[in-house]
Amino acid sequence: MLKTISKNEFVLLKKALKRYYEHLTNHPDSLIIRIYGLYNMSFTKKNKKKNIHFIVMGNLFHTDLDIQFKYDLKGSTHGRTARKKGVIVGPTTILKDKDFNDDGVILHLPEIEREMFKKQIEIDSKFLASINVNDYSLLVGIHMINPHEEEIDESPKESKGNGSPRKKSLANQLGLHTLSTSLQDQAEPFYRRYKGGMLSKDKKKIYVLGIIDILTYFGTKKKFEYGFKRTFIGKTISCLPPKAYSERFRQYLFKKIE
Repeated sequence: MLKTISKNEFVLLKKALKRYYEHLTNHPDSLIIRIYGLYNMSFTKKNKKKNIHFIVMGNLFHTDLDIQFKYDLKGSTHGRTARKKGVIVGPTTILKDKDFNDDGVILHLPEIEREMFKKQIEIDSKFLASINVNDYSLLVGIHMINPHEEEIDESPKESKGNGSPRKKSLANQLGLHTLSTSLQDQAEPFYRRYKGGMLSKDKKKIYVLGIIDILTYFGTKKKFEYGFKRTFIGKTISCLPPKAYSERFRQYLFKKIE
């Protein structure tokens, strides 16, 4: 998946790239979206030099599953709804925190997966605070299993990705370890081992999820936004300093996991 990014996001990721790579290497079950390449393309248009910055990244919803519900969760409620007057909410709509709360959604997980999931949220959110970013989200997709059409297979999956063993890339066979090849050759994290997601405790749902939008640096602009909104709106705002954002993110999600 290719995504254009701003110059500030490019500079942030370039600066944090070593730590980002080390984090994913040391924590292969990380929920953080995998970024496989960071690029800057320069060209001239009407005698003016222009730059386009972009990344190559994983697509959380690259799956054969029919994702009936999608939620983007930050742990904030102010303005965090997709159900607004005049807006048609359909199956492709990404709902938000207030919608998640109003729908009464709880992520019901088996005990082992539940504890692993909560621990990984803690590890990842603390890492993101350490590189001074905020405004990231947990993207959650929910597939409702049709028992008349789908057979539930709970046998352990030791293979990677599509259910069959994946050979190492040629670059890795030759010892040429790059960011892209090293991350792609990792085994699937625990939360993607059941048809690309996690099977719910009641075996009626599959959760497909991950942490996205990790390139918002808490610099001067965000500090001003935080100060202004905190004064005139209050604690429910989305923008918080990285450490406080990380803590609220964890606390909110922990209440939604059982």
